[in-house]
Amino acid sequence: MEVEFVTLGNASKIIDTPAPTLRGWADKLEELQVHYLERNHRDERIFYESDIKIFRYMAEQKSKYNRKTTTTDIAYVIAENDKFELRQKGSVPAVPKHKAQLSEIDLEHLVQQRDFQEFIGGIIQRATDGLSEEISEKVSNNMRVELNNKLDDIEERRIKRMDQYLAEQRETQKMIEEYLKLPAYKKIFSKNPMKNTKK
Repeated sequence: MEVEFVTLGNASKIIDTPAPTLRGWADKLEELQVHYLERNHRDERIFYESDIKIFRYMAEQKSKYNRKTTTTDIAYVIAENDKFELRQKGSVPAVPKHKAQLSEIDLEHLVQQRDFQEFIGGIIQRATDGLSEEISEKVSNNMRVELNNKLDDIEERRIKRMDQYLAEQRETQKMIEEYLKLPAYKKIFSKNPMKNTKK
């Protein structure tokens, strides 16, 4: 099944840029009325191929020019460049055009619910009633193993996401502490890391 769009987390992986950075760039593009991202039924930003192209360009420019250019500068370059498919606020639908489907997070929550597990167990039981007990037990055990593996996989991904989030928070805290240790005259000419934490 071909995916028409991706969410912020997947876009972050594709562009190789942290999700908070992409979120900040998206906020700036909308603030400057240059480009607007569509949102899904959960009010999360979604990225089509044309959006990925814009944000990949921003990442390349930031990497190439570093602090010599600002997000605002890049946004204005994008606005003037005909190679990008820009979306204005009025063209962003209030209700997504695509059919609402369960996201990975929705599926994770669903699989963890006891009612759902019992429901699946009931389906397995009804499906295996006509089979011999030996086959029935094997199918049931295989489904339980598969469900347990899925739950373990979900838990592992959740832990990884939490570790990544905590690492980002520690890095931000470290930057803030280093900034606060600077003498007042140096703070005037240094980039304030606290401005980057408010997204």
